[in-house]
Amino acid sequence: MYFRYLFICIVLLSIAVTKLSAQNSFAQIDSLRNVLSTAKDTNLANAYQRLGVLYTNRLDRLDSAQYFIEKCLKLSLQLDFDKGIAWGYMLQANIFLTQKKYSEALSSGKNAHKIFSELHMFAQAAQALYTSGLVYNAVGDVSNAVKYFVESAQTFEQYAPQNPALSIAYLNLAMGLSRLNRREESVLYSKKAIQIARQNHDAQKEILASVNLTSNLVTLHQFDTALVYANRALDESKRIGFVHGIIRSLIVQSHICLEEGNFNRVIALGTEVIQKANEFGKKEYIANASMRIAEAYDSLRNYDKALEYAQQGVSYAQQMPDPWSNMLVNQSHSHEVISGIYKKRNNPTLALFHFELAKKLGDSASSQEKEQQLNALINLYEANRKEARLTELGHIAELQSLQLQQKNTILISVSISAVLAVLLGVLFYRQRRLAAEKQIAETEQRLLRTRLNPHLWFNALSSVQHHLISGANTRATATYLSKIASVMRQSLESSYQDTVSISEEVEFAEKYLSIQQMRLEQAFEYSIEIHSALDPDSVRVPSMLLEPFLENTIEHGFRGIEAVARNEKAHIRIAFNVVESQKKKGETLLSITLEDNGSGLQSKKSPQENAETQGTAHRSRAVEITKERLRLLAPKLSDDVGVTIAAREKGGVMVRITLPLQEA
Repeated sequence: MYFRYLFICIVLLSIAVTKLSAQNSFAQIDSLRNVLSTAKDTNLANAYQRLGVLYTNRLDRLDSAQYFIEKCLKLSLQLDFDKGIAWGYMLQANIFLTQKKYSEALSSGKNAHKIFSELHMFAQAAQALYTSGLVYNAVGDVSNAVKYFVESAQTFEQYAPQNPALSIAYLNLAMGLSRLNRREESVLYSKKAIQIARQNHDAQKEILASVNLTSNLVTLHQFDTALVYANRALDESKRIGFVHGIIRSLIVQSHICLEEGNFNRVIALGTEVIQKANEFGKKEYIANASMRIAEAYDSLRNYDKALEYAQQGVSYAQQMPDPWSNMLVNQSHSHEVISGIYKKRNNPTLALFHFELAKKLGDSASSQEKEQQLNALINLYEANRKEARLTELGHIAELQSLQLQQKNTILISVSISAVLAVLLGVLFYRQRRLAAEKQIAETEQRLLRTRLNPHLWFNALSSVQHHLISGANTRATATYLSKIASVMRQSLESSYQDTVSISEEVEFAEKYLSIQQMRLEQAFEYSIEIHSALDPDSVRVPSMLLEPFLENTIEHGFRGIEAVARNEKAHIRIAFNVVESQKKKGETLLSITLEDNGSGLQSKKSPQENAETQGTAHRSRAVEITKERLRLLAPKLSDDVGVTIAAREKGGVMVRITLPLQEA
């Protein structure tokens, strides 16, 4: 109820602050009418616009306002005069709002905001924003209203912090927040509105903001502070003769007194409200004040007087045809109070009658309000949908026009497109071929890795057989089998990976070597070195890279090691280092060296040795597979990939594997 009354005043003030003050409006109207006969083009459009503003400020001449606004808009559109068009839409939105043509008001407001923003007239753009907020507020869409009020206030704060309209933007926002029960925020923006209004010596806006502030403070039970602001608003309203401010200040004071239990003061204030409202024909205020007085007499147990004023409230509520006055809500509240009075007077029949009547009127009011809001929202939705469709059709028309203008260039565009299509086709074919080659290489890699596994499994089974024949105890055999299972599991997992980290490859090599040490009764030892410049967890190498070379060393370089005494203990050294590329300057490579002090690469001549050579040739297939894997890596990684095998001066063999330094 309170918000509806205050909202009417805000709408009227919003119209008034669009450009000029209404002071000396008659003289200005006469002066501008004289200009019309001589003004031309944009000057004439400006004259129409100023007349529209002046007549808008005179609420009894809205028909004249609408006439000159339409003239301004029509002429500005003919002249392509953006400023005049924007002002025409802005004033048109305000007129539509007073006429409750909400969809038209919203459309005009959005058009005004768009053009003002393009012209960098941000203060006017902010005014257009809060006009849209007022439209949403009027149809009950408070959330969207608050959204537009916030944008309006922020635009004013950024581009026009001293603009007088900022106070009303703050006030609109405060009212919207009140309706959303965000009282603390509403208090904050009401105080901001008061501050701006004082700076601009705008007493009416200061009074309206103070009234809104007091209402929130009462809801928050801050009665003392609320009374201070209510008294200020009353004094200022009396000073400037602002009737609405006087009445609203008295009503707020009566509300405070009713909450504090000062019922005699409520009666006095209510009587003063009725007197003032009678003078100016404000029946809605008489209904409101009558109900406050009735509630006060009810609390004082003077039921006859309470009933008299409650019935008076019903009578005045029934005389308010304007839907802004919320007639049904007033009547419902009045009958609710009457029902309570009859209940206290032990008249249950009339108490029940008025209670049911209050409920019926309340339900009707709620249904009516919801129906009105729903219809308004549907109209807004339909208007927005039509606007979007018109925009879409405009884009289609613009596209068709552009296509007509480009007819002369179509042939060239098609030719260029054809050439580009051919080039893209060639590139696509080449990429597909390279991708296919890459896939083939990766498939061959996987096949080669799977061919390594049978060698490992064969050697493992041979080792188990040897271990069992040697008569090892059950625990040792179980430990041996467990290690073999771990190595075989890791080899299977590696067959699904192109690369592994140095750490993982070293771990696999150590497991494999420990199995061989158990089999050969610790007849050899090994060492692994990793250069400090390498991060073993991030540098990648092909999976199962070392196993074939370690296998060759143990099975052939150290053949018979378990039975034949040697001058020095058999030893395998593995080293990971960083070296510079010989082919590409500045490129860093990974070098892996495997050295042993075994029998070396000497040729064999005896029949037994020839048999061993055959075994060696068979065993060397794993090494050949590894070399082929590295060759396949060369086109994918670098030309520096390679394996060299050479005899050591002190006996044995040295294998050097060179790879590009690849990190995860």
